[in-house]
Amino acid sequence: MKKTINIIVPTYKGNIKEFKYGFETQYRYYKTNLKNYDWNILISINGPSAENITSISKDFCKKYNNVSYIHTLNEGKGYSIINGLMNCRGDIVTYMDVDLSTDLSSFMDLIAQIENCYDISNGSRYHKDSIVKRYHTRRILSVVYHLFILKFILNTKFTDSQCGYKAVNQRFIKEVIPFVKDRNWFFETEMLYIAQKKKLKIKEIPIIWKESGFSSVRLIKTVFEFLYKVFELRFREIK
Repeated sequence: MKKTINIIVPTYKGNIKEFKYGFETQYRYYKTNLKNYDWNILISINGPSAENITSISKDFCKKYNNVSYIHTLNEGKGYSIINGLMNCRGDIVTYMDVDLSTDLSSFMDLIAQIENCYDISNGSRYHKDSIVKRYHTRRILSVVYHLFILKFILNTKFTDSQCGYKAVNQRFIKEVIPFVKDRNWFFETEMLYIAQKKKLKIKEIPIIWKESGFSSVRLIKTVFEFLYKVFELRFREIK
């Protein structure tokens, strides 16, 4: 029996241009490369006033096989991803950022790690074999966050929580997702940290990553939010 792969495509009303390109690029890739799997795409929309992106999603569902969509009125990337994860029953569940900053060439490696009995595989921009092009300011902030703050405060073993390029199994969804509180940007740090505390198996893979010109992240506000949430997570009891 073929294994099943669910692919979550998170999006919201401001993503229309990136969404159209990203979705069609992904669909062509999966159709070519996932012939040995039963696979489907779940478009996960977040936020109010999403009529345009919902209309496009409905068109994709009619045009392509193996495509469906869901919508939550709550706004935030975490709502899209977690709503998608909770609605997927596949052996392997994946997601990536809609702008495809991470090249799809590493996708088969991403899912291969779940088949190799890891609970989550994660693209890392800090893997020694990764090729990364990034704006200087974001690179510095990311290095400070991942390689200093998370290491020092949370004693993390992973190197890149915020790369939106992950695959998980059902054990991860059942044992980790119910304990994730954040629904905006911090949720990925939470997921990996909770998985580490629960001794789930985490595998990081090298990627090719290029900074997209599109981003809805407000850097200064996000930095202070992350610092607060890192300390809250440090003293949270996780069983």
